[in-house]
Amino acid sequence: MRKGNGFVVVGVLLLLVSGCKTDTTPPHPGNTPAKKETPAKAESSAKAGGSVGDRQIDVEPSAKEVAEKFLEALKHFDSPEEKKTLEQTRWRETMKFPEYRAIDTLSEAMFLTDVPGVRGYRRVVKLAIPRKGGRPLIKRYMLIAYEDAKTKTWKVFDFCEYADAKQEAARACDEKTLAGSDASTPQGCYVHCSYWLLMQGKIVEAEKAAKKANALYARNSKPDDEARYYKARADATLAMIARIAGARL
Repeated sequence: MRKGNGFVVVGVLLLLVSGCKTDTTPPHPGNTPAKKETPAKAESSAKAGGSVGDRQIDVEPSAKEVAEKFLEALKHFDSPEEKKTLEQTRWRETMKFPEYRAIDTLSEAMFLTDVPGVRGYRRVVKLAIPRKGGRPLIKRYMLIAYEDAKTKTWKVFDFCEYADAKQEAARACDEKTLAGSDASTPQGCYVHCSYWLLMQGKIVEAEKAAKKANALYARNSKPDDEARYYKARADATLAMIARIAGARL
């Protein structure tokens, strides 16, 4: 665990952090510029219960419970007991979070995915992040969670600065973006695309993107550390999707 600059990093392995860079430690999506929705739009799109057409989707109690356990444990991450709670309530080995003093829930909702019978859980919160010699920085964060189809337990996929996942996925998965550039590789960009698709609930599409990343790796006759890094991340993504979707995918 490392602490500093108002953030805490939990875990030891980098598996599914977002980023489309040649750097082998891509930035967390919460640390990169992203087009934000207005608070009104964010809250209206994530009202408690959510809805699809005329059908109301009630918030799953177990998903809500896991989110609350996760957020509470994060406030006391130095405690061995809370460290264990964080390990049990998240999908990924390493996640980067802000240190915060106060938290207010703005909204929570279930959302449908592109896999029949699989739903996700989203919570939007307001954090008061401490700053040296100044008033706390107020920011909105979002938590996305999915249920493990095998164990029937919910786990947090990510907790990051709020962004419109649909818009971010559209940018990350744009044909020109996926072609790569001097600052990015196609393999890494497909992993980045897969991440934002999962944040949006597009599990089937996320699986395709991760498989495409691995196909690019397979064609690489001289993979470097970056290529192997993204291969590990794509593998972790596919393993997680298999647990979320079960036999339904």
